[in-house]
Amino acid sequence: MGTHGGGTATREYVVAPDWLPPRWCDRLRAGLDDLATTEPGRKRLMPHPPFLRLLAEGVLDPLVRPVLGDTYLFHHANGMRLTRGEGKVWHHDYDSDQPWDGRSDTAMVHVMIYPAGLTADNGPLVLRPDTHTARVPRHHPNQHGFEVAPDDLTVVGGPGTVAVVNSATWHMRPPSPHGTVRYYLNYSFVGPGAAARPERDEYHDLLAALPTMVADPAEAARLSALCRRHAS
Repeated sequence: MGTHGGGTATREYVVAPDWLPPRWCDRLRAGLDDLATTEPGRKRLMPHPPFLRLLAEGVLDPLVRPVLGDTYLFHHANGMRLTRGEGKVWHHDYDSDQPWDGRSDTAMVHVMIYPAGLTADNGPLVLRPDTHTARVPRHHPNQHGFEVAPDDLTVVGGPGTVAVVNSATWHMRPPSPHGTVRYYLNYSFVGPGAAARPERDEYHDLLAALPTMVADPAEAARLSALCRRHAS
């Protein structure tokens, strides 16, 4: 799937430092600030306007299309503004303990967006290479806590850094001793026929509604294509 810096191509992750333009970073930070104020603890981003706009305008298409092809689908999006240096132990986000077959090993990817950047102070993203084919439940990596192995990849970067990560790749967020604010968004997409990843219950009706929430016909058509029914 991609590279980190000038590294070797893998099927696990692509890291694009400082990729998202500043105007989008500003909009997304403001949107997360608004959610933190009006709906504390909420993680679901849709259909809040700034997050819907990112999807409707196809901003992430250059990162997703090379991985999943031309007919990928939107699955869900979540994110938060973290203010207490909260960590999250090792885990993965694939809902089954069965591995993808060779035809569909990138059936789901997460586009992880950091509009204020990633630093040692606010909690970097740490990836464990070569874990995306492991046959383990998603909670199995929890046993490793926050430990970092020599071959783990620590992702840092300026505002707008984006990581496209295979759903089954193990990752964690170390706690920040300084409690620096950390903004993150996770837009998840699936390839066509991804029967192992049915839509989430809270998105069952929302997917059909999203195209009706924009006025521009081209954007509505884009959302209609992205929000076609997943396998269930």
